[in-house]
Amino acid sequence: MQIVNDRFSQKSSNTEHDRTPPEQSAGGTDVSFFTSLFEGSHPISTISAKPEVSLLLTEASKHLSNSRDGFAKIIRSTKKGIDVEAIGNYPRELHNAQLTTQLMVKCLAKTTQCIDKISNMQS
Repeated sequence: MQIVNDRFSQKSSNTEHDRTPPEQSAGGTDVSFFTSLFEGSHPISTISAKPEVSLLLTEASKHLSNSRDGFAKIIRSTKKGIDVEAIGNYPRELHNAQLTTQLMVKCLAKTTQCIDKISNMQS
């Protein structure tokens, strides 16, 4: 068995090779697919936010304001005289205010992170 036409054994000065042009990358097709989804293939519907959801941070802020006022009242009551019940409630109220603050900060951070991810997907 003899190989008649061998490209590698032939020495030529021509360094060009027969190559087919590369096809479009998979990343480009993915981008065009998702872009077509965002371009309005579906009718845009307006979603009205429920009042309970939009006022969630406002209610939490009011709760913290009420807690702060309660702390001030407890501190003022100790100046007039020692109120054992008020002093007993102070650690619990302080703990609740601290947990509420931490929860609000974490929720706000996660919401910001989600909005950032959605923004990066759309751009």
